[in-house]
Amino acid sequence: MFFSKDEIQTARKADLSGFVYSNYRDRFIVEGTSLKLAANPSVSIKKGFPGYYDFSTREHGNSIDFLVKHLDFSFVDAVSALVKFRPDVTVSASPQKRKFDPPEEAQVFKSAENYLLSRGINIRIISFLRSNHLIYQDYRQNIVFINRDRDFYEIRGTYSKKSFHQSQRLKPGGYWFFSLAEDPQMAYVCESSIDALSLLQLNLSKAQDIYAAYCSIAGVANQSAIQHIAKRYSLTILAVDNDPAGDACRDRNSGLKSIRPVLKDWNEDLLSMQKGCMKNEQLASDSY
Repeated sequence: MFFSKDEIQTARKADLSGFVYSNYRDRFIVEGTSLKLAANPSVSIKKGFPGYYDFSTREHGNSIDFLVKHLDFSFVDAVSALVKFRPDVTVSASPQKRKFDPPEEAQVFKSAENYLLSRGINIRIISFLRSNHLIYQDYRQNIVFINRDRDFYEIRGTYSKKSFHQSQRLKPGGYWFFSLAEDPQMAYVCESSIDALSLLQLNLSKAQDIYAAYCSIAGVANQSAIQHIAKRYSLTILAVDNDPAGDACRDRNSGLKSIRPVLKDWNEDLLSMQKGCMKNEQLASDSY
Protein backbone atom coordinates (compact mmCIF):
# COMPACT_ATOMS: atom_id res chain seq x y z
CA MET A 1 0.00 0.00 0.00
CA PHE A 2 1.29 3.44 -0.93
CA PHE A 3 1.02 6.43 1.42
CA SER A 4 1.82 10.01 0.57
CA LYS A 5 4.22 12.02 2.73
CA ASP A 6 1.26 14.03 4.01
CA GLU A 7 -0.56 10.86 5.11
CA ILE A 8 2.50 9.55 6.93
CA GLN A 9 2.97 12.92 8.62
CA THR A 10 -0.72 12.93 9.63
CA ALA A 11 -0.32 9.45 11.14
CA ARG A 12 2.78 10.50 13.07
CA LYS A 13 0.87 13.41 14.61
CA ALA A 14 -2.36 11.48 15.22
CA ASP A 15 -4.10 11.55 18.60
CA LEU A 16 -2.33 8.53 20.05
CA SER A 17 -4.05 8.62 23.45
CA GLY A 18 -7.46 8.77 21.78
CA PHE A 19 -6.59 5.93 19.41
CA VAL A 20 -5.33 3.47 22.03
CA TYR A 21 -8.07 4.40 24.51
CA SER A 22 -10.74 3.78 21.88
CA ASN A 23 -9.30 0.50 20.65
CA TYR A 24 -7.03 -0.97 23.34
CA ARG A 25 -8.15 0.55 26.64
CA ASP A 26 -7.82 -2.83 28.43
CA ARG A 27 -4.06 -2.64 27.90
CA PHE A 28 -3.68 0.74 29.62
CA ILE A 29 -3.97 2.35 33.03
CA VAL A 30 -5.40 5.87 33.26
CA GLU A 31 -3.45 8.18 35.56
CA GLY A 32 -4.58 11.79 35.47
CA THR A 33 -4.38 12.87 31.83
CA SER A 34 -1.89 10.15 30.91
CA LEU A 35 -2.15 6.53 29.84
CA LYS A 36 0.37 4.01 31.19
CA LEU A 37 1.00 0.75 29.36
CA ALA A 38 -0.23 -1.91 31.81
CA ALA A 39 2.49 -4.38 30.80
CA ASN A 40 5.16 -1.71 31.32
CA PRO A 41 3.91 1.32 33.36
CA SER A 42 7.08 3.30 32.66
CA VAL A 43 5.74 3.80 29.10
CA SER A 44 3.45 6.83 29.15
CA ILE A 45 1.19 8.55 26.62
CA LYS A 46 0.04 12.05 27.53
CA LYS A 47 -3.34 13.30 26.37
CA GLY A 48 -3.01 15.54 23.33
CA PHE A 49 0.61 14.56 22.68
CA PRO A 50 1.31 12.61 19.45
CA GLY A 51 3.76 10.12 20.87
CA TYR A 52 5.04 8.35 23.96
CA TYR A 53 7.87 8.43 26.48
CA ASP A 54 9.52 5.55 28.38
CA PHE A 55 10.72 6.85 31.75
CA SER A 56 12.89 3.77 32.36
CA THR A 57 14.89 3.91 29.11
CA ARG A 58 14.31 7.53 27.93
CA GLU A 59 13.03 6.07 24.68
CA HIS A 60 10.39 8.16 22.93
CA GLY A 61 8.69 8.30 19.56
CA ASN A 62 5.67 9.39 17.56
CA SER A 63 2.30 7.67 17.19
CA ILE A 64 3.48 5.32 14.43
CA ASP A 65 6.54 4.32 16.45
CA PHE A 66 4.38 3.38 19.42
CA LEU A 67 2.04 1.12 17.46
CA VAL A 68 4.97 -0.65 15.79
CA LYS A 69 7.07 -1.11 18.94
CA HIS A 70 4.46 -1.70 21.63
CA LEU A 71 1.32 -3.00 19.86
CA ASP A 72 3.00 -5.16 17.17
CA PHE A 73 1.66 -3.23 14.18
CA SER A 74 3.52 -3.24 10.89
CA PHE A 75 4.46 0.21 9.59
CA VAL A 76 1.78 -0.02 6.87
CA ASP A 77 -0.94 -1.13 9.29
CA ALA A 78 0.03 1.58 11.78
CA VAL A 79 -0.18 4.37 9.18
CA SER A 80 -3.45 3.01 7.82
CA ALA A 81 -5.08 2.77 11.27
CA LEU A 82 -3.95 6.20 12.41
CA VAL A 83 -4.90 7.98 9.19
CA LYS A 84 -8.40 6.49 9.34
CA PHE A 85 -8.87 7.17 13.05
CA ARG A 86 -11.51 9.70 13.94
CA PRO A 87 -11.67 10.19 17.71
CA ASP A 88 -15.07 9.49 19.21
CA VAL A 89 -13.87 8.60 22.73
CA THR A 90 -11.18 10.59 24.52
CA VAL A 91 -9.44 10.21 27.83
CA SER A 92 -11.34 12.23 30.40
CA ALA A 93 -9.38 14.93 32.19
CA SER A 94 -11.01 13.62 35.38
CA PRO A 95 -11.29 9.85 34.85
CA GLN A 96 -13.18 7.69 37.28
CA LYS A 97 -10.97 6.06 39.85
CA ARG A 98 -9.91 2.55 38.98
CA LYS A 99 -11.15 -0.23 41.19
CA PHE A 100 -8.68 -0.67 43.99
CA ASP A 101 -8.78 -4.23 45.22
CA PRO A 102 -5.81 -5.49 47.27
CA PRO A 103 -5.41 -9.29 47.30
CA GLU A 104 -7.03 -11.12 50.17
CA GLU A 105 -4.71 -11.89 53.05
CA ALA A 106 -3.91 -15.53 53.79
CA GLN A 107 -3.53 -16.79 57.34
CA VAL A 108 -0.01 -18.09 56.64
CA PHE A 109 3.19 -16.13 55.98
CA LYS A 110 5.84 -18.82 55.53
CA SER A 111 6.51 -18.41 51.80
CA ALA A 112 6.76 -14.64 52.14
CA GLU A 113 9.04 -14.92 55.15
CA ASN A 114 11.34 -17.45 53.45
CA TYR A 115 11.59 -15.25 50.37
CA LEU A 116 12.47 -12.14 52.38
CA LEU A 117 15.06 -14.06 54.39
CA SER A 118 16.57 -15.30 51.11
CA ARG A 119 16.90 -11.65 50.05
CA GLY A 120 18.90 -10.93 53.19
CA ILE A 121 16.15 -9.12 55.12
CA ASN A 122 16.45 -9.41 58.91
CA ILE A 123 13.68 -11.34 60.70
CA ARG A 124 13.19 -8.43 63.16
CA ILE A 125 12.45 -6.04 60.30
CA ILE A 126 10.01 -8.57 58.83
CA SER A 127 8.26 -8.96 62.21
CA PHE A 128 8.04 -5.17 62.59
CA LEU A 129 6.30 -4.83 59.22
CA ARG A 130 3.86 -7.65 60.01
CA SER A 131 2.95 -6.25 63.39
CA ASN A 132 2.26 -2.86 61.77
CA HIS A 133 0.11 -4.44 59.04
CA LEU A 134 2.38 -3.19 56.24
CA ILE A 135 3.04 -6.60 54.72
CA TYR A 136 1.23 -9.90 54.30
CA GLN A 137 1.03 -13.02 52.13
CA ASP A 138 -1.88 -13.59 49.75
CA TYR A 139 -3.45 -16.91 48.77
CA ARG A 140 -1.14 -17.23 45.76
CA GLN A 141 1.87 -17.08 48.10
CA ASN A 142 2.86 -13.61 46.89
CA ILE A 143 4.12 -10.91 49.24
CA VAL A 144 1.89 -7.85 49.46
CA PHE A 145 3.36 -4.54 50.68
CA ILE A 146 0.46 -2.22 51.51
CA ASN A 147 0.66 1.33 52.85
CA ARG A 148 -1.01 2.68 55.98
CA ASP A 149 -3.64 4.61 54.03
CA ARG A 150 -4.60 1.41 52.18
CA ASP A 151 -4.49 3.18 48.81
CA PHE A 152 -1.28 1.68 47.39
CA TYR A 153 0.24 -1.79 47.29
CA GLU A 154 3.04 -3.74 45.66
CA ILE A 155 2.97 -7.48 45.00
CA ARG A 156 6.09 -9.60 44.59
CA GLY A 157 6.12 -13.28 43.72
CA THR A 158 8.01 -15.64 46.01
CA TYR A 159 9.01 -18.13 43.31
CA SER A 160 12.52 -17.23 42.16
CA LYS A 161 12.13 -19.08 38.84
CA LYS A 162 9.00 -17.12 38.01
CA SER A 163 9.63 -13.45 38.71
CA PHE A 164 6.48 -11.43 39.35
CA HIS A 165 6.21 -7.81 40.47
CA GLN A 166 3.38 -5.32 40.11
CA SER A 167 1.80 -2.39 41.94
CA GLN A 168 -1.49 -0.55 42.08
CA ARG A 169 -2.40 2.87 43.41
CA LEU A 170 -5.81 4.41 44.05
CA LYS A 171 -4.59 7.86 43.01
CA PRO A 172 -1.48 9.32 41.34
CA GLY A 173 1.40 9.76 43.71
CA GLY A 174 0.70 6.75 45.88
CA TYR A 175 3.64 4.96 47.50
CA TRP A 176 4.57 2.47 50.24
CA PHE A 177 6.69 3.40 53.24
CA PHE A 178 7.67 2.41 56.73
CA SER A 179 9.67 3.98 59.54
CA LEU A 180 10.96 2.96 62.95
CA ALA A 181 10.09 6.48 64.14
CA GLU A 182 6.60 7.87 64.70
CA ASP A 183 7.36 11.23 63.10
CA PRO A 184 10.37 10.93 60.76
CA GLN A 185 11.83 14.15 59.38
CA MET A 186 13.77 12.61 56.50
CA ALA A 187 12.91 10.08 53.80
CA TYR A 188 14.71 7.79 51.39
CA VAL A 189 12.99 7.22 48.04
CA CYS A 190 13.63 3.75 46.58
CA GLU A 191 12.29 2.00 43.50
CA SER A 192 10.89 -1.05 45.29
CA SER A 193 9.87 -2.25 48.72
CA ILE A 194 12.67 -4.83 48.78
CA ASP A 195 15.20 -2.05 48.12
CA ALA A 196 13.68 0.12 50.87
CA LEU A 197 14.07 -2.75 53.36
CA SER A 198 17.60 -3.43 52.14
CA LEU A 199 18.64 0.21 52.50
CA LEU A 200 17.41 0.35 56.09
CA GLN A 201 19.44 -2.74 56.86
CA LEU A 202 22.53 -1.19 55.27
CA ASN A 203 21.93 1.97 57.31
CA LEU A 204 21.56 0.28 60.70
CA SER A 205 25.00 1.50 61.77
CA LYS A 206 24.05 5.14 61.07
CA ALA A 207 22.03 6.46 64.00
CA GLN A 208 20.53 9.43 62.14
CA ASP A 209 19.32 7.21 59.29
CA ILE A 210 17.65 4.44 61.28
CA TYR A 211 14.64 6.62 62.03
CA ALA A 212 14.07 7.92 58.51
CA ALA A 213 11.06 6.98 56.40
CA TYR A 214 11.94 4.36 53.79
CA CYS A 215 9.69 4.74 50.76
CA SER A 216 9.01 2.66 47.65
CA ILE A 217 7.53 4.39 44.61
CA ALA A 218 7.36 1.15 42.57
CA GLY A 219 9.40 2.46 39.64
CA VAL A 220 10.96 5.75 38.59
CA ALA A 221 7.97 6.63 36.39
CA ASN A 222 6.02 7.53 39.57
CA GLN A 223 7.18 11.14 39.57
CA SER A 224 4.08 12.29 41.45
CA ALA A 225 5.11 10.18 44.45
CA ILE A 226 8.58 11.74 44.49
CA GLN A 227 7.01 15.19 44.56
CA HIS A 228 4.60 14.22 47.36
CA ILE A 229 7.40 12.76 49.46
CA ALA A 230 9.63 15.81 48.91
CA LYS A 231 6.85 18.09 50.19
CA ARG A 232 6.16 15.92 53.22
CA TYR A 233 9.66 15.61 54.69
CA SER A 234 12.27 18.18 55.66
CA LEU A 235 14.96 16.14 53.88
CA THR A 236 14.24 13.79 50.97
CA ILE A 237 17.04 11.64 49.58
CA LEU A 238 16.65 9.98 46.20
CA ALA A 239 17.93 6.39 46.43
CA VAL A 240 16.87 4.85 43.11
CA ASP A 241 18.78 2.24 41.10
CA ASN A 242 22.25 2.58 39.65
CA ASP A 243 21.18 2.27 36.01
CA PRO A 244 20.14 4.54 33.10
CA ALA A 245 16.55 4.84 34.38
CA GLY A 246 17.87 5.84 37.80
CA ASP A 247 20.23 8.37 36.20
CA ALA A 248 17.29 9.91 34.31
CA CYS A 249 15.30 10.11 37.55
CA ARG A 250 18.20 11.84 39.32
CA ASP A 251 18.46 14.30 36.42
CA ARG A 252 14.72 15.07 36.63
CA ASN A 253 15.03 15.66 40.37
CA SER A 254 18.38 17.42 40.52
CA GLY A 255 17.17 19.57 43.41
CA LEU A 256 17.06 16.53 45.70
CA LYS A 257 20.04 15.00 47.45
CA SER A 258 20.81 11.50 46.23
CA ILE A 259 22.72 8.32 46.92
CA ARG A 260 23.15 5.34 44.66
CA PRO A 261 24.02 1.68 45.23
CA VAL A 262 27.40 0.31 44.16
CA LEU A 263 25.72 -2.48 42.20
CA LYS A 264 22.39 -2.14 40.42
CA ASP A 265 20.15 -1.83 43.49
CA TRP A 266 20.25 -1.85 47.29
CA ASN A 267 19.29 -5.49 47.62
CA GLU A 268 22.22 -6.52 45.43
CA ASP A 269 24.46 -4.40 47.66
CA LEU A 270 23.03 -5.99 50.80
CA LEU A 271 23.47 -9.54 49.53
CA SER A 272 27.00 -8.75 48.34
CA MET A 273 27.89 -7.29 51.74
CA GLN A 274 26.46 -10.32 53.56
CA LYS A 275 28.57 -12.60 51.37
CA GLY A 276 31.66 -10.61 52.33
CA CYS A 277 32.19 -9.28 48.81
CA MET A 278 31.71 -5.65 49.81
CA LYS A 279 31.98 -3.55 52.95
CA ASN A 280 29.26 -1.13 54.06
CA GLU A 281 31.72 1.76 53.78
CA GLN A 282 31.93 1.18 50.02
CA LEU A 283 28.41 2.47 49.43
CA ALA A 284 28.63 5.23 46.86
CA SER A 285 27.16 8.71 47.29
CA ASP A 286 26.28 11.46 44.83
CA SER A 287 25.49 14.56 46.86
CA TYR A 288 24.54 13.39 50.32
